[in-house]
Amino acid sequence: MTVSNRTSEYKDLLMMAKQLSAAECAAILKGGDFDQFIGAMESDEFECKAEPYRLDDKRQKFELAKDVSSFANARGGMIVVGLVTERDAALSGDVVTGLRLFEEQNINIGQYHDVLNSWLYPRLQTMPEIKWFPCLTGRTKGVIAISIINQPGQWRPFLITKSVEPDGTQSATMFGYAERRVDRSEPMGVQQLHLLIRDGLRTEAGPTLVSLPLREIQPDSSPQGETRDVVRTTQLFNDIGPKRIDAALATANLEGSPAFVLAAVPDQPTEIPELFIRQSDVVKLMENPPRLRQGGFTPDAGADSRIIGGQLRHTLIAGHRVLELWRDGTLIFAEIGDEDGLSWGSKVPDAYKINQLALIETTLQFVALAGAILAYAHPAPAKVKFFIELRGMVKNSNNAVLSCDIVGNFGRSEVRWAPKQAGSWSIIALAEDPAGRTAFRLVAEVYRWFGYDDDYIPYTEISRDGMIVSQQMIVNQHYR
Repeated sequence: MTVSNRTSEYKDLLMMAKQLSAAECAAILKGGDFDQFIGAMESDEFECKAEPYRLDDKRQKFELAKDVSSFANARGGMIVVGLVTERDAALSGDVVTGLRLFEEQNINIGQYHDVLNSWLYPRLQTMPEIKWFPCLTGRTKGVIAISIINQPGQWRPFLITKSVEPDGTQSATMFGYAERRVDRSEPMGVQQLHLLIRDGLRTEAGPTLVSLPLREIQPDSSPQGETRDVVRTTQLFNDIGPKRIDAALATANLEGSPAFVLAAVPDQPTEIPELFIRQSDVVKLMENPPRLRQGGFTPDAGADSRIIGGQLRHTLIAGHRVLELWRDGTLIFAEIGDEDGLSWGSKVPDAYKINQLALIETTLQFVALAGAILAYAHPAPAKVKFFIELRGMVKNSNNAVLSCDIVGNFGRSEVRWAPKQAGSWSIIALAEDPAGRTAFRLVAEVYRWFGYDDDYIPYTEISRDGMIVSQQMIVNQHYR
């Protein structure tokens, strides 16, 4: 299959969920029909707050500085205050479900500016436009919008100059950094900030690397050389994958946390020739993985990839997810396994309830991404080893639970408990195998671990290739 077909195979079924750009938000605000926000998802350009920032509270001052600086350190965006959001188990982000309008006198815009000027360094080159907008149907109440434009790169990063202790006291001896990634504005921890600074200084070092230079393998034409290459290939499967997975989890600060992992390792020495060219197609593919549907679950970890140690490229949302592509074609995705990740939308208080759509759709999208990326590898690998892992999936001493029904029917169908808190499986697939078939084989390992027969796995169907994950069933979920 050609590179273009690999990538477009999943774009053909692209479905338009309600996602708003900053410009579209501005148009709604100007018109005053705020019901148009209902059903919209938070994104890298759009964030919602149900209540105004209480700027007499130092923790709320920090929250304002964090939210605004995260957009300023990315590409800008819009914060709308007065919109209530909830989680939808079938979508990967929070969705606007209601309005919470307030009167203009409840907002002191000058105080917002004062906080941003005193809590951020350097000062924003163009201050956000902060404005109250009246509702079309009731002009006395409305929402407030904070519009952050794309700041000049030479002034970045914009740092939060103060920190707040758990007891609410303020400290000026620490600083923080936040950057908008996907739909998150979480401040970076000290480990991730340290790595970012090292990366920015262009040092040779990076996070923990498992460096096995595959291009140095030069099998000779003798039978003995072929044997050595086979042994080396076995080492790639049994050594590189697990070690690099451990390193990826450490980079994302997910060690010791519940985690979901997917990985793909080529079966032979190969290379991604244009991995370190910023505008190359393979880098664009990594930064913007193909989506089956807008608002769906993907291995996306943000659109700003960075080179690490001259060995790999990664995108990272610290404490949440990471996507790594090594120069030898190894691809790794890891995300948090709790209610902010694999267990998204869970309503089980004492256990992690795995979101079956997140599990299945993310696996399908990862396999599709691996196929599209390895189409750029030279030489192209004939086989790929895929890994799927669950780690630390235990809550209040209870292992995770999984349903065999579609999302939305949880509680009305059978659920089963994992036999342990962690499991790891791998399969070998041909490069030309359909993504739906390979994804099914991976997901089936997880479902069998929970004690389910293959024909109980949701979002699957029989095809001429055998059981596959059904793209159409996942797309149809959008309308449920």
